[in-house]
Amino acid sequence: EARQAREAAAAVKLEREAMAELASDAALQAKRASEALSAAAAERATAAEQSEQALEGLRQELAAQGREAERRIQEVQAEVEARVAALCETEAKLEEASARAKAAEEQCEQVHAELEEERQAKQAVQDQLVEVGNRLAKAEEASASLQAVCEGLEARSAD
Repeated sequence: EARQAREAAAAVKLEREAMAELASDAALQAKRASEALSAAAAERATAAEQSEQALEGLRQELAAQGREAERRIQEVQAEVEARVAALCETEAKLEEASARAKAAEEQCEQVHAELEEERQAKQAVQDQLVEVGNRLAKAEEASASLQAVCEGLEARSAD
Protein backbone atom coordinates (compact mmCIF):
# COMPACT_ATOMS: atom_id res chain seq x y z
CA GLU A 1 0.00 0.00 0.00
CA ALA A 2 2.78 2.38 0.82
CA ARG A 3 4.40 1.51 -2.39
CA GLN A 4 1.21 2.06 -4.31
CA ALA A 5 0.79 5.34 -2.51
CA ARG A 6 4.34 6.33 -3.44
CA GLU A 7 3.78 5.27 -7.03
CA ALA A 8 0.51 7.18 -7.06
CA ALA A 9 2.28 10.18 -5.54
CA ALA A 10 5.06 9.85 -8.13
CA ALA A 11 2.44 9.59 -10.87
CA VAL A 12 0.64 12.67 -9.51
CA LYS A 13 3.95 14.46 -9.28
CA LEU A 14 4.78 13.54 -12.91
CA GLU A 15 1.31 14.58 -13.93
CA ARG A 16 1.74 17.87 -12.04
CA GLU A 17 5.09 18.43 -13.69
CA ALA A 18 3.55 17.67 -17.09
CA MET A 19 0.68 20.02 -16.29
CA ALA A 20 3.14 22.66 -15.10
CA GLU A 21 5.10 22.20 -18.32
CA LEU A 22 1.89 22.46 -20.36
CA ALA A 23 0.89 25.54 -18.35
CA SER A 24 4.36 27.00 -18.92
CA ASP A 25 4.11 26.29 -22.67
CA ALA A 26 0.61 27.77 -22.75
CA ALA A 27 1.83 30.88 -20.86
CA LEU A 28 4.77 31.20 -23.28
CA GLN A 29 2.41 30.88 -26.25
CA ALA A 30 0.04 33.40 -24.67
CA LYS A 31 2.98 35.76 -24.11
CA ARG A 32 4.09 35.35 -27.73
CA ALA A 33 0.53 35.85 -28.96
CA SER A 34 0.25 38.96 -26.77
CA GLU A 35 3.54 40.28 -28.15
CA ALA A 36 2.38 39.55 -31.71
CA LEU A 37 -0.91 41.35 -30.99
CA SER A 38 1.00 44.29 -29.49
CA ALA A 39 3.29 44.40 -32.54
CA ALA A 40 0.29 44.21 -34.87
CA ALA A 41 -1.45 46.95 -32.88
CA ALA A 42 1.71 49.07 -33.06
CA GLU A 43 1.93 48.45 -36.83
CA ARG A 44 -1.74 49.39 -37.20
CA ALA A 45 -1.19 52.52 -35.14
CA THR A 46 1.86 53.41 -37.27
CA ALA A 47 -0.07 52.68 -40.47
CA ALA A 48 -3.01 54.74 -39.21
CA GLU A 49 -0.67 57.62 -38.33
CA GLN A 50 1.02 57.40 -41.74
CA SER A 51 -2.39 57.29 -43.43
CA GLU A 52 -3.51 60.32 -41.41
CA GLN A 53 -0.32 62.16 -42.37
CA ALA A 54 -0.81 61.20 -46.02
CA LEU A 55 -4.43 62.36 -45.85
CA GLU A 56 -3.36 65.61 -44.23
CA GLY A 57 -0.76 66.07 -46.98
CA LEU A 58 -3.42 65.44 -49.61
CA ARG A 59 -5.80 67.85 -47.88
CA GLN A 60 -3.10 70.52 -47.84
CA GLU A 61 -2.21 69.86 -51.49
CA LEU A 62 -5.88 69.99 -52.51
CA ALA A 63 -6.34 73.18 -50.50
CA ALA A 64 -3.31 74.71 -52.22
CA GLN A 65 -4.63 73.61 -55.62
CA GLY A 66 -8.03 75.07 -54.71
CA ARG A 67 -6.43 78.39 -53.73
CA GLU A 68 -4.40 78.38 -56.96
CA ALA A 69 -7.52 77.59 -58.98
CA GLU A 70 -9.42 80.39 -57.21
CA ARG A 71 -6.55 82.81 -57.86
CA ARG A 72 -6.46 81.79 -61.55
CA ILE A 73 -10.26 82.14 -61.79
CA GLN A 74 -10.00 85.64 -60.35
CA GLU A 75 -7.20 86.50 -62.79
CA VAL A 76 -9.24 85.24 -65.73
CA GLN A 77 -12.32 87.04 -64.46
CA ALA A 78 -10.35 90.30 -64.13
CA GLU A 79 -8.95 89.79 -67.64
CA VAL A 80 -12.44 89.14 -69.02
CA GLU A 81 -13.79 92.23 -67.25
CA ALA A 82 -10.93 94.32 -68.65
CA ARG A 83 -11.62 93.01 -72.17
CA VAL A 84 -15.35 93.68 -71.79
CA ALA A 85 -14.57 97.21 -70.61
CA ALA A 86 -12.21 97.70 -73.57
CA LEU A 87 -14.88 96.37 -75.95
CA CYS A 88 -17.46 98.70 -74.44
CA GLU A 89 -15.06 101.60 -74.84
CA THR A 90 -14.34 100.57 -78.43
CA GLU A 91 -18.06 100.23 -79.10
CA ALA A 92 -18.65 103.73 -77.71
CA LYS A 93 -15.84 105.10 -79.90
CA LEU A 94 -17.29 103.31 -82.92
CA GLU A 95 -20.73 104.75 -82.22
CA GLU A 96 -19.18 108.19 -81.86
CA ALA A 97 -17.21 107.73 -85.10
CA SER A 98 -20.36 106.45 -86.81
CA ALA A 99 -22.28 109.53 -85.66
CA ARG A 100 -19.46 111.78 -86.94
CA ALA A 101 -19.38 109.88 -90.23
CA LYS A 102 -23.14 110.24 -90.60
CA ALA A 103 -22.90 113.95 -89.86
CA ALA A 104 -20.06 114.25 -92.40
CA GLU A 105 -22.12 112.31 -94.94
CA GLU A 106 -25.07 114.63 -94.38
CA GLN A 107 -22.73 117.60 -94.71
CA CYS A 108 -21.32 116.13 -97.94
CA GLU A 109 -24.84 115.65 -99.28
CA GLN A 110 -25.65 119.26 -98.38
CA VAL A 111 -22.45 120.50 -100.07
CA HIS A 112 -23.24 118.32 -103.08
CA ALA A 113 -26.75 119.81 -103.24
CA GLU A 114 -25.30 123.32 -102.93
CA LEU A 115 -22.73 122.55 -105.66
CA GLU A 116 -25.53 121.20 -107.86
CA GLU A 117 -27.52 124.40 -107.28
CA GLU A 118 -24.41 126.44 -108.08
CA ARG A 119 -23.77 124.37 -111.21
CA GLN A 120 -27.37 124.85 -112.30
CA ALA A 121 -27.07 128.59 -111.58
CA LYS A 122 -23.82 128.74 -113.62
CA GLN A 123 -25.51 126.76 -116.39
CA ALA A 124 -28.41 129.22 -116.35
CA VAL A 125 -25.96 132.15 -116.49
CA GLN A 126 -24.05 130.43 -119.30
CA ASP A 127 -27.31 129.79 -121.14
CA GLN A 128 -28.16 133.48 -120.69
CA LEU A 129 -24.68 134.44 -121.94
CA VAL A 130 -25.18 132.25 -125.00
CA GLU A 131 -28.57 133.89 -125.54
CA VAL A 132 -27.01 137.34 -125.10
CA GLY A 133 -24.21 136.31 -127.49
CA ASN A 134 -26.78 135.15 -130.04
CA ARG A 135 -28.71 138.40 -129.67
CA LEU A 136 -25.46 140.35 -129.92
CA ALA A 137 -24.55 138.46 -133.09
CA LYS A 138 -28.00 139.17 -134.50
CA ALA A 139 -27.66 142.79 -133.43
CA GLU A 140 -24.22 142.95 -135.10
CA GLU A 141 -25.68 141.38 -138.22
CA ALA A 142 -28.53 143.89 -138.10
CA SER A 143 -26.01 146.67 -137.45
CA ALA A 144 -23.88 145.50 -140.38
CA SER A 145 -26.98 145.37 -142.56
CA LEU A 146 -27.98 148.81 -141.38
CA GLN A 147 -24.43 150.01 -141.93
CA ALA A 148 -24.52 148.63 -145.45
CA VAL A 149 -27.91 150.25 -146.04
CA CYS A 150 -26.61 153.53 -144.57
CA GLU A 151 -23.50 153.39 -146.73
CA GLY A 152 -25.66 152.58 -149.74
CA LEU A 153 -27.91 155.50 -148.89
CA GLU A 154 -24.90 157.79 -148.35
CA ALA A 155 -23.48 156.67 -151.67
CA ARG A 156 -26.77 157.40 -153.37
CA SER A 157 -27.13 160.68 -151.70
CA ALA A 158 -23.62 161.63 -152.72
CA ASP A 159 -24.51 160.80 -156.31
